[in-house]
Parts: sequence; structure tokens; C-alpha cells
Amino acid sequence: LVPGSAASESYGPWTGRTFNTPKLGAQVYSPTDDAVTVYSAGLDLSGPTDGHHFVWQRTGGSFLIEAKVSQTVDPNSLSAKALLMARNSLATGSPCIAPARMATGQLGCKGRLTAGGSIADMMSPAWQYAPTNPCWMRLKRVGNTFTASYKNSGGTWTPFYTLVDTNNVFSPSMVVGLSVTSPTSSAAYPLQSATFSEIRVARLTGTLLTVK
Repeated sequence: LVPGSAASESYGPWTGRTFNTPKLGAQVYSPTDDAVTVYSAGLDLSGPTDGHHFVWQRTGGSFLIEAKVSQTVDPNSLSAKALLMARNSLATGSPCIAPARMATGQLGCKGRLTAGGSIADMMSPAWQYAPTNPCWMRLKRVGNTFTASYKNSGGTWTPFYTLVDTNNVFSPSMVVGLSVTSPTSSAAYPLQSATFSEIRVARLTGTLLTVK
């Protein structure tokens, strides 16, 4: 278990850091199955607070990131969230978009659409659908359109949120990755966690017809 910090730390193809230190965050990379388990405690994404543990790579242009998400569910910490995130930079307060699975078993999307602004729930109602645990999540950018989708085992991709960035908030080059946030914890689970496997990060070039 590798504690996160404001300084970046690299493991395998991923680099990790904790926002809102000194709260605790960490990641474990498994080269055997190319999976990343992300841990977090005492952190949340709400209002001006940019609190989460984030493991990331850089990409540019149109892209997609997807993963199988297996979330540890602590009945005392049902506000814990596993997220895919894209943000302009690693600076605190950077614009970002982050589809999420909450431990209650619902999907939502967090976002900050102005630098230094507040993080808000992008969907109304904020939390919808009922994916399985584990489920698969995807965030895809094509031009200025961001689409969040999910699927269950053996199912097909279902979009659940779309944002068209008409104000050009998001830069051509972005930091994308995997995140866990949890404002609460318990003695049984001092660190909330999610394991991300079957991870795919790809730049989309040329004429995109469909991504299945």
C-alpha cells in the first residue's frame, strides 16, 4: 500500500496523488492483471473541495477511458464513490468531469466547469440507474462532447450523461484516470476502495463511426 501525497508517485503505467492532503489516499498496481486498486479516506468532491485520490495518465484530443469497476461497499460509508475523471490539469480547482458509481449502487456525474469554481452534481436527479457491482464505466470525448456510459456483465453500453462543452472549458490536452473519494470511513473499512481492471485508455483519431 503506497500512501498518496501532493507530490506525484508513479507505479506501472499510472501516476497517483492525493488531493486535499493530509487526508489519506493510496493506490496499489497489480501488473499480473493490470489492475489498480485506489483507496481514499476523509475526502470528497463537493463545492470547492477537490478531495480524492487520483491515478492518471495524460492524453490529448478525442479519447476514451473505460474500466471494470469493483467497489468495496461499507454500509457505514455509502457516500463513497468510484470515478473515472478527466481534468485540464493536476492543479487544485482545475475544471473536470467525472462519472461516478456511488456505494449506494447508483450512477452520477461530478463536474467543475470553471477554474477554481465549485464541483457540482451534473445530473438531475443527481444519482440514477442501478448498475451491478462490479460494472463497467466509460468516459468518451469526441471533439467537445463528453459522454458517460455504463454496462453490466454481458450487457451493452448505455449512455447516462452527455455534456457538450460549448464554452470550451476543457483543454485539448487532459489528464485522465481513476479516482476514489469518501467523506466518511468506519473501523471495519478505514480506507474506502475500488479496483479498476480491464482498463482501456485510447486516443480516438480519424473519423469515429462507433465505439462498442
